[in-house]
Amino acid sequence: MHLDRVRRLLLPEPGRMAATLAEHRAIQAAISANKADEADRAMRRHIAVVTDGLVAFEREHPDFFGP
Repeated sequence: MHLDRVRRLLLPEPGRMAATLAEHRAIQAAISANKADEADRAMRRHIAVVTDGLVAFEREHPDFFGP
């Protein structure tokens, strides 16, 4: 449920959907190539981007997430 909420909040930002797709493709390519370290780095980068976006959204809309 929370992940779906994050998607709905962040994906409408211009360029975010294309960037997310590229991040997911990088993760998938590394997994398919059996490159665990590369997959780990790609996943961590993706999670960091999502986290940064969520933190920025929260700063801009402090009441959105409740008390």
